[in-house]
This record gives sequence, C-alpha cells and structure tokens, in this order.
Amino acid sequence: MPRRGPPRGAAARNTPDAEQGKPEGAAWVEGRSVLSSPPMEWLEQILPQLRLPGRYTGGEVNSVRKDPGRVDCRLVLAYPDLYEIGMSHLGLQILYHRVNRAVREVAAERVFLPDPDAAALMRRERVPLFTLESRTPLAEVDAIGVSLSYEMAMPGVLE
Repeated sequence: MPRRGPPRGAAARNTPDAEQGKPEGAAWVEGRSVLSSPPMEWLEQILPQLRLPGRYTGGEVNSVRKDPGRVDCRLVLAYPDLYEIGMSHLGLQILYHRVNRAVREVAAERVFLPDPDAAALMRRERVPLFTLESRTPLAEVDAIGVSLSYEMAMPGVLE
C-alpha cells in the first residue's frame, strides 16, 4: 500500500512556525510548543527524573528499526501496560518479529503504557505517547494494534 501525502516531517518544515525560528517537529497550541516527535534532548533531560528510564529508550537486543521513509505502512503494536509486562507477553514479541522480518514494506514498532512518573511529565510537557523505535507520536502512524491479554488491561487503553 503506497504512502499518501507529503513525506513525514515535511509539513513541520514548511510551516510559518519553522520560518519564524520555532523548532522544527513542534506544533503550537495556545502559544505553547507541543512536540511532534520527542527529540533526544527532551528524553535526556527527563530520563534522570524517571524511576526506570530504560523503559523509554528502546534499542534492546533484537529490536528492529526500519527507515520510515522506505516502508509503505507503519504499524504500532501497543500493549496497555508497563514495558516489563508487555515485553514478557510472547504474543506481542511474536507479532513484532514476524511482521518486521516477513513483511519488508511494513515497519512494526512498539508502545507501552508509561509509568505514572513518566505519564505526569509527558502530560505537563504536552508530549504525546510515542513509539520506542522511532519516537513517532501515535497520531502519525498508519495503524495501531492493541493487545488485550485480559480484561483488567482495558483501563490502560483508555489512559
């Protein structure tokens, strides 16, 4: 399935905000910056404040990073619980590796529910929930699949 519209990030570079010296990759709501894709600088600033910062960095052994510009579809596999719980779910791991290895045109990325400390910082800074692999906000991907292994995970979806 071919990608429609301008390349990712093109809209941010061609906006009047970018011409006025405001940072690229940021949207502006009510005069405040809303990060479109959390830059590494932002992550580096907040990681020391988090209880378990490794949950948000990605790059684990066997993780797969595909160039977003070379795929037709970006699929996010979401697990509505903490990273440690989601990564212990074999179904999520199988889907992630199967899609990334078998389907060249599709990039599967992962997202997990942030811990309350990270969620509070993200809300305060107006940073959207983003994927581990490319730090892409969920609103910018092509499809989101949510894995619900039991009923008690449903509040995490709503979060």
